[in-house]
Amino acid sequence: MSEKITIDAIMQGLSSGNGKRRLLYDRAKVGGTPAWRYYLLFATIFVVDFLLIFKTPFLATFGIATSVVAFIILLNISIVAIYLLARKNNAAFVETAAKVWEAHIGSVDLKTLLSNQSILYKDFFSRYAALVKEGKRSEALAQGLR
Repeated sequence: MSEKITIDAIMQGLSSGNGKRRLLYDRAKVGGTPAWRYYLLFATIFVVDFLLIFKTPFLATFGIATSVVAFIILLNISIVAIYLLARKNNAAFVETAAKVWEAHIGSVDLKTLLSNQSILYKDFFSRYAALVKEGKRSEALAQGLR
């Protein structure tokens, strides 16, 4: 699988077209689940939480005060679940892309880039956006990012 992954696909999965780093990496670019499915799941979780508490016999049985407290607790659990899913998605993306990244851009450590982007590689994603606007692809893009 790693031989099919290009540096273009990795950078498209890591950042949006305007040079901003994504909060949730798009694994579809490297053979995984697309980010839009995660966003849809995240939005759906809150609707389901609401429906479970306020549109079932729970509200009639326990009353409004208990239902609101249960809803807040369920939302907190959902937020933790969303955080864990997003972190797992991003870690899987980095694991999949690390070998290809090392082969093409060995001078820039991928994990360091993503964890310390504002300090060490402050302009990395804006440099990527500029290279894409110039029409650079594959090896020319990798050379420009080194």
